[in-house]
Amino acid sequence: MITRNNTKQHTMMAKLLLISIGLLMSFTVFAVQPTTTYATQQALNTEISNRAAADTAEATARLAADNAEAISRQAADSAMQSQINTLNNAINGGILFYIIGDIGPAGGIVFYVAPGGLHGLEAAPQDQDSGAGAAWGCLGTDLTGAYATAVGTGAQNTVDILAGCNVAGIAARLADNYSSNGYTDWYLPSKDELNLLWQQKTVVGGFASGNYWSSTEINSNVAWYQVFNDGLQDGNLKNGTFRVRAVRAF
Repeated sequence: MITRNNTKQHTMMAKLLLISIGLLMSFTVFAVQPTTTYATQQALNTEISNRAAADTAEATARLAADNAEAISRQAADSAMQSQINTLNNAINGGILFYIIGDIGPAGGIVFYVAPGGLHGLEAAPQDQDSGAGAAWGCLGTDLTGAYATAVGTGAQNTVDILAGCNVAGIAARLADNYSSNGYTDWYLPSKDELNLLWQQKTVVGGFASGNYWSSTEINSNVAWYQVFNDGLQDGNLKNGTFRVRAVRAF
């Protein structure tokens, strides 16, 4: 019996200890809760003013950010609309994007397209020498302005040839005289333009198996031509008779 009483007493004391610890912790928690107090009304007014200023500054910053985002979106929308307008104008004008083999603006066959697809080179669908060929012309005359070889230089070569070689029936004159769909700006292709034309000879069609003149002069006696059988480019005396195919840029 003594043992049981001691056990009960110990159990009761343990419960009382736990309750005491719990109460103590509760008091401690309540004791550390922050409470803001102000010594004077002036201090309270200052705190209110500071908080109002902070709120105003935050609202102003948010409004500025929103305005900046709106302006940025408006600029992006404007740029997009400009692209749409350009595309619509191209569609309404009958031009979208050209690819090799298309019919060009002047009724020729497109054989070169520049990046973007709106510009390139088209070739007449048939030769301009009526099958008889033509001389480059003016053997022994140095036409300094007609030395250009690059894509985009054939038109100026042709102008320079005709300005310095007043001979009827030469290759450059046959190309210059060609017109189609109201376009009269055809010319004899430069060396590199002629090579592009040879690369697409099957697409363009109508070529003979022989040699074709370029508008690029090598010296007073020799000009560049291209063999349309195998693509070889070489120089020949300007009084030689080769085929002529006019091209134009668009």
